[in-house]
Amino acid sequence: MPVPSIIRVKVSSEAAESISLSPVLVQEMPAQELVAVIVAGAGKDAARVREALQRGMFVSGASRFRWERIEVSSGEVAELLSAYPDPDPQRPFDAAACVQAILRGPVTQLAIDKEAAQRKRLFRRRSLWDVVIELANDVSYSGYSYKERADIYRVTLDPPQRQRLREASRLSPYSSISKQMEGAVLDTIEFFVKR
Repeated sequence: MPVPSIIRVKVSSEAAESISLSPVLVQEMPAQELVAVIVAGAGKDAARVREALQRGMFVSGASRFRWERIEVSSGEVAELLSAYPDPDPQRPFDAAACVQAILRGPVTQLAIDKEAAQRKRLFRRRSLWDVVIELANDVSYSGYSYKERADIYRVTLDPPQRQRLREASRLSPYSSISKQMEGAVLDTIEFFVKR
């Protein structure tokens, strides 16, 4: 039986609470949209995608997706997954296509969107984003995020780069970002680059 083009899906909350009566949302989803949810959580793994479709259930974040079980062949799953790109370690870093940077440390994870980080403080010629992108000199390919639909590149910061990033935090017009960056120990930056 081929995969139906539209699948009736029940979406409910998986929030951990003592007693919870969360509503169940029923929606008609294109098959490719449901597969996108599964791939975002399970990766481009044909066996796992096939198992989820046949089981009729998948949990993604705080949401549980349920549908009528779908008997699907390996070939049909391969066809569905052909729409998703494979990781490409040979792909060069493209700063212009970078949409987000995640600053990481031992206990810190701070996501910075390009649009917000490009905003400049009054009378400043440079933005926080300018400095973050300059630190991408020696990036290495880290993989592909199906959830973010972007290639991931990573750079490990040395002590002078950490200090430069800490000083650059003052370029942000958002005091919350500045305070988080100044107080954090940051050792890597992950860059998300859309294809």
